[in-house]
Amino acid sequence: MPGMSPSGMHWRCNITPVTNILQTHGAMARDFFDQSANYSSSMGAEYFGWADAKKATARDLAAMFSARFPDLLAAGHGRDWAYAGWYVEMLGHAERGDLPVAYADWYEEPDARWLPTTRGFESGLPMPPPGEAEREIV
Repeated sequence: MPGMSPSGMHWRCNITPVTNILQTHGAMARDFFDQSANYSSSMGAEYFGWADAKKATARDLAAMFSARFPDLLAAGHGRDWAYAGWYVEMLGHAERGDLPVAYADWYEEPDARWLPTTRGFESGLPMPPPGEAEREIV
């Protein structure tokens, strides 16, 4: 679940299993804190608040994530070809500096066909596949 901080200065990313992603919006979690790992660009290279991650490679970060979030990995284990395909497309956008944004305090309701990005609403990035969570916690 990607989004922007209230100030708009920092990009956020919440990693959570498909069981916590809404059926009505494939980039929004039912519960922000349930089975999730949260990162904000305000953390810089201290990914997920880890001071020892500053000089870690992507492979090192993957090993650290696996060791520190074993329950989250277990909850997300399995094949999801629809999401994997969408993710590859999203990475193409991200490599150009165009990060996905599912929520921001100043956003109006976006076009349901596209997931907004840090470059705007008409991103051309399709919405990700729906999750399995039935409704948002109020």
